[in-house]
Amino acid sequence: TLSLHDALPILDAVTRLADVSNAIVVQSANGGGTFDVFVQGVSPITSDTTIANVKLSLADTVGPWVSYNVLKPYYIGLQVALKVNLVRNVIDQAALSAQIIDTVSRYINNSYDVSFSIDNILKVAESVSADISAITFVSVKEYYGAENARKYSEIDFTANPTHTLFIGKTEKLIVESIQVAIS
Repeated sequence: TLSLHDALPILDAVTRLADVSNAIVVQSANGGGTFDVFVQGVSPITSDTTIANVKLSLADTVGPWVSYNVLKPYYIGLQVALKVNLVRNVIDQAALSAQIIDTVSRYINNSYDVSFSIDNILKVAESVSADISAITFVSVKEYYGAENARKYSEIDFTANPTHTLFIGKTEKLIVESIQVAIS
């Protein structure tokens, strides 16, 4: 049987699943003899199927007397609008825009348990092409809360030009949307 003082068997049972990219175990989450497992799937938002697969795996790993929850991370979403200035006219601006969106999305969606500096988004976006002379934020909104009650706050870069988000162990940063305007 599993000792709750050792999270390694729990992590092994969870992370060996093909649809899991990361997991965090919080022991004694609801009192002694309990634990919560926060599961991040291979896609930015963990699917219900992934949660069900983890529950099945843990049922074979822990004893029937152990109380546990399998949860998705708390999602912190970013909605980003960028203005891109070019060194010269680019023939396929739609392709450049798509490449910026893809690169920035991967950067945001792959951030785990970190201090996330919002202005690094600009550096990542600028690295996409030598044709970019400058990129600025039009707006950035931070979304939080349950799926059915999302709230947001607009990040004010005039008051705080190097805004940092602190992403906890049970939180996951995801893209809500990215817009790119090329001029």
